[in-house]
Amino acid sequence: MKYFLSHISFCIFIIFSNLTFGKEFNKLFEINIQMEPTKIPFESQVDFAFEALLVKLLGEESEEIVFEILSTNRSEDFLLSYAYSKINELSFLNAKFNQDFVIQSLRSLDIEFVSQNRPVVLFDVIIDNGFSSPYVLTNSKSEKSINQSIQNILKQVSEERGIFLELPVDTLRPIQDEKLQFEKVKNFYSEYDYDFLETILIERQDLNEWVLSDKEVNLSFKNIDLLLEYFQNNLQANIYNYLSAFKVSNDSYQIEIVFSNISDKNTFESLIDFLNKNLVVKEFSIKKFVTNTLTIEIESYGQVDQLLSSLLFHQNIDDIYFDRESNVIFSRLGT
Repeated sequence: MKYFLSHISFCIFIIFSNLTFGKEFNKLFEINIQMEPTKIPFESQVDFAFEALLVKLLGEESEEIVFEILSTNRSEDFLLSYAYSKINELSFLNAKFNQDFVIQSLRSLDIEFVSQNRPVVLFDVIIDNGFSSPYVLTNSKSEKSINQSIQNILKQVSEERGIFLELPVDTLRPIQDEKLQFEKVKNFYSEYDYDFLETILIERQDLNEWVLSDKEVNLSFKNIDLLLEYFQNNLQANIYNYLSAFKVSNDSYQIEIVFSNISDKNTFESLIDFLNKNLVVKEFSIKKFVTNTLTIEIESYGQVDQLLSSLLFHQNIDDIYFDRESNVIFSRLGT
């Protein structure tokens, strides 16, 4: 059982060096999957969608966990709604699953998962096509096919795995002769908030031969399609490494939170609704409410820094501070 709460904004005073940045993934329990409905039984369609949801929550495929969950329930038991759509003549199933029931099932089996707080991976991609000057790929719309391909791969994998895979909006990053000075790259992106930074160099060596280099590999490909296929497969394989740091354990602890400057009823109700939907919060109760200041007692999963990160998703938090000595979080709400 949870409870009910209010509003906040975003100037932060936090004393954690290990606090992850992350962003809130809003459609975590919604799956879009390519499907030909006339050729596959409906039950199998929902099974495929539910397995895709578990990959998104767990960060990886696990036949054992799928079997464990479906030993007592069917995939359809978790389904809230579904619809079909067509994109470029391809059929897609859009399935929405019951968040509370799915999480309850995972918790009852002591299975750890990644909550709404999802990592941000910023990609520093330098492309040298051999004909024009090397450039850094941004998220701007482009007519170049290689740019479009990489942007589409990042978008597709991001939606499929529930993670933010981003390109810079713009950059003044210089292109040195030694294009991969990894230890210096982060200085070029100091204005960005991210959890992981990946630098990749893509170079044309010959008319058709391409080379992909990063911190660990230097690989040659006979054509650009093979390079892009490797990029996508390697990205899929690395997603678990990004997500694993964001998994929330089933261990719980007690903590007190003091929310000040609650100005009206709407602010109060918004905060309660936010806490009820927060996957890190196990349950909470109101201790007192005096002069626009609400004190609540929370039982939360995982670590305190994960709770703090999740609280920052509320739209009106102005500042938040954790006093370790008293084990109290203080948060001021904006207007």
